[in-house]
Amino acid sequence: MEVTTKALTAWVATRREDLFIIAEQSMSKKAFVENLETHELSIINRGKKTG
Repeated sequence: MEVTTKALTAWVATRREDLFIIAEQSMSKKAFVENLETHELSIINRGKKTG
């Protein structure tokens, strides 16, 4: 049995109007956002849009 000390990341998913958002619970590192009308996917990493 292997024991790890690495912290687990908690993710949350929510829908706000026409956006579907999956984000780290702390909202400080990474979020994935999909526009449900256009199906455009954006990745927000540390507050900067990357995709």
